Parts: sequence; structure tokens; C-alpha cells
Amino acid sequence: MTQKVFEGLKASMIEAIAFADGDKSKAEVHQVEVPLVDVKAARQNLHRSQDEFATVLCFPVSTLRKSEQGQHRPDAATRLLLQIIVHEPKAIEKTLASTRKNSTARPAAHNTVAIHRR
Repeated sequence: MTQKVFEGLKASMIEAIAFADGDKSKAEVHQVEVPLVDVKAARQNLHRSQDEFATVLCFPVSTLRKSEQGQHRPDAATRLLLQIIVHEPKAIEKTLASTRKNSTARPAAHNTVAIHRR
């Protein structure tokens, strides 16, 4: 690591620590609003049942049902994933396929999910 890279990383860490301690003077904060997504349309975009889709999103099917009915608002990270599902479903399918393929080569992790295509 060059001295220049080290100094840059050091300065970044000092700023991050100051920010965590409440000093926002040197920080540039960006707020990003992730819009709501039609959860049912996102699920149907992947051709998944509610049970399968809830498994993909790693939350209870009851939460998915409430989201589809407008009774529950997914958090920002989930809304971002739903945006990707709506706009780039092939990327999600590719990722899921890759995850399934790689999971057979490794021991099962604590948070593994099984997805079955209909």
C-alpha cells in the first residue's frame, strides 16, 4: 500500500469516526428515497407463489400478504430489492440460480433458502 493510499484511508476513517460521534461538518450526506413498489407485481414478475417469494425476501409470508394488500410498507432495502425485481428480473433469476448452484458445493449456511420453480 502506498503512503498516499494509506493517508487517504486514514483521513476517511477519522472523518467516519467524527461523523459517528455526531460531527457532521465534514460529511456529505445523501438521502435517497426509494419509491414504493407494487409488491404483487414484483412477485408475479418472478413467477413465484407467495410462499416462494417470501422465502426469496427472507420474511414471513404473512408480511408479504400484508405488503401486497397495502397494510405493510417494506423497508428501504426491501423496496430497493423489489425495484430491481421489477426492472431487472433476469438479474435476480441469475443470482438465485447462482446461489442454488453454489449452495450445493458448500455446507448449508444458517440463512439458506430453497427456491423451487413452478
